Amino acid sequence: MKQLVQLQTRYETIQSLDAEVLSVHREEGDGVAGLRKTAQKTKAKFPILLDPQSKHTARYSTQGFATYIIDKKGKVRKILDGTKTKRPTADPVIKTLKEIR
Repeated sequence: MKQLVQLQTRYETIQSLDAEVLSVHREEGDGVAGLRKTAQKTKAKFPILLDPQSKHTARYSTQGFATYIIDKKGKVRKILDGTKTKRPTADPVIKTLKEIR
């Protein structure tokens, strides 16, 4: 949850770099209701999505805690590794976005 709050506080900066944030959750046991709760707590203005069986995200990440920088053509430009307790924050995301501009 900390990561989402931190991404939200830097969301305008990310958008100013012509980028968007999508947060995809696989481990949300409460389904859509849990995501709504998370969105309310974090005040996230970006989409928070659910892929509980990893149908759409499995080819990107088997662990589910990495952050992917994907360009407008759908090409993965960088993978920022993370763990369940230490996920990438907005700073390395912003740094990468500036590098690939």
